[in-house]
Amino acid sequence: MNSFVVLIVLVFAAFASATDYCDPKVCTIPPNPVYKHVACGFNGEANKRCTGYIQLTDAQKQLILDTHNKLRNKIASGQQPGFKPAANMATMKWNDELTYIATVNAFNCDFEHDKCRNTDDYKFSGQNLARRGKSDDYPEDNWALEDSINGWYAEVENATQSDIDNFQGGTATRVIGHFTQVVSALTDNLGCAAVKYKYVKNGVEFKAVQLTCNYSRSSLLTQKIYKSGKPGSECKTGTNPQYPALCSESEEYDPNEFIFQ
Repeated sequence: MNSFVVLIVLVFAAFASATDYCDPKVCTIPPNPVYKHVACGFNGEANKRCTGYIQLTDAQKQLILDTHNKLRNKIASGQQPGFKPAANMATMKWNDELTYIATVNAFNCDFEHDKCRNTDDYKFSGQNLARRGKSDDYPEDNWALEDSINGWYAEVENATQSDIDNFQGGTATRVIGHFTQVVSALTDNLGCAAVKYKYVKNGVEFKAVQLTCNYSRSSLLTQKIYKSGKPGSECKTGTNPQYPALCSESEEYDPNEFIFQ
């Protein structure tokens, strides 16, 4: 077993029993079919395609959180042209179980979304993937992490306020789901993992860093991505001093809330 695989097993062993990932109920959301959970049967081994695992430092975790929260604060404060401010935008926090499940996805080193990543606490867990590659060498880790998140938010150019008010998904020519995931108001927890591997595109080999982030809530069809209003006006515990358009970190959210419209 590779040394980085041993490390991930040791670090996340405690979370393997947090949720019974092989319980079909975890991945049953009518009317969708029952999918196998990505972590069901996971043995800690990475695909042979993987060339390295980036053990995220506390500083890198904070970079991921800060990049998300800066972008959330931007749109929530009304600074994003064409979009109303948000009354109820959460401050994102780090979650170890979501990190564990994101690591399972990342260890496939194939840049593919998994079918189910839910937990007992998060019935509609979302996911964003990105990879940054170069032909001569692997990208610098921190640059790849930050640029990936900024790339997700950049889909704002394809979105409109109507997508925020009643999410109907994007299309093949109008991709918006990564953006809406980043600014989903009720998403207050995330966990991410990063790996390195090589892939070939148009006959050219690239050395890539892939970032997988899992979230406590996805962008749900027919639901609001966030509630429009004066920034922070519906925060029961006040706002975040660092990100004044976001609710404080002690604000409680129901990530499983679903309002029939």
